[in-house]
Amino acid sequence: MALLPVVALLVWWAARRRRQVLSDWGEASVAMGLFSARRRLVRNLLWVVAFAGLVIGLAQPRGGSASRVLNRQGSDVVFVLDVSKSMLARDVSPDRLQRGIFEIERLLEGLKSDRVGLVVFAGTSFMQAPLTVDFAVVRNTLHHLDPNEMPYPGSNIGLGLDRGIELVKASPGGSRAVVLLTDGEETAGDAAEIARKAGEQKIPIFVLALGTQRGEPIPALSAEGRTEILRDSEGKAVFSKLDERGLQNIAELSGGRYFRLGAGGESNAVGKVLGQLEKKTLDERTVTERAELYGLVVGPALFLFMVGLWINERASL
Repeated sequence: MALLPVVALLVWWAARRRRQVLSDWGEASVAMGLFSARRRLVRNLLWVVAFAGLVIGLAQPRGGSASRVLNRQGSDVVFVLDVSKSMLARDVSPDRLQRGIFEIERLLEGLKSDRVGLVVFAGTSFMQAPLTVDFAVVRNTLHHLDPNEMPYPGSNIGLGLDRGIELVKASPGGSRAVVLLTDGEETAGDAAEIARKAGEQKIPIFVLALGTQRGEPIPALSAEGRTEILRDSEGKAVFSKLDERGLQNIAELSGGRYFRLGAGGESNAVGKVLGQLEKKTLDERTVTERAELYGLVVGPALFLFMVGLWINERASL
């Protein structure tokens, strides 16, 4: 609005300059008589008002208020990650655990509107992140996992699955899933029985298998902090092999699917399956917004400008 005096001044200056130009090629009174001062005044006023409307419109005026409900639609997905010492085997690069962490991070990129949780297990299980839309919490936790710091050795896949199922069982069927990342070696528990119960509750378990059936020795830290090979009581190297058959059984009993992580691309297939889960309302909130008046101001302003162009200044004879 502060520009309006400037516009009015420019209009006055243009009229004065026009008068001077006309006086150069004849008597000013005669020259000016060829034009209608009233029409010129009306046109100039229309343009001033039109310019004012454009300025106001660019300021994006708002008025009144309107309420609308925002719904966040998504699914609930819990990652159950094996952090037993066998996950340090390097038959997949850089090792089984780091490859599993990498695959979880890739899957998180495709779960933008969903809730995710994280459970880890070795000899027992721990919930590291409840269902949340804050993926940074999950990512930060993943990068602080260390099998050497787990208080209970061994691998109890059933406990990990049971805790993961507890996190999602309250969600509607069809909108929930558990993603298990492990080499399948189980020293305790009954993962197959837990998978069967998950199937009864319509909670599919999608298994991402880490490792090879050929196996690999398990690295271990010596008392001096050197990396050595883990050995049994007889001094023999402990090999860890992928239990593919057991993991396929877990996926089948739960109504999920089995994926073996190899050269790559498996996480894309898993991501596609997770994307096909039903969506439910995860969050609902009402927001109040002021209505935009841009169109109500700019439209009439442009109309007035066009009317000004249409006005003929020449006087009627």
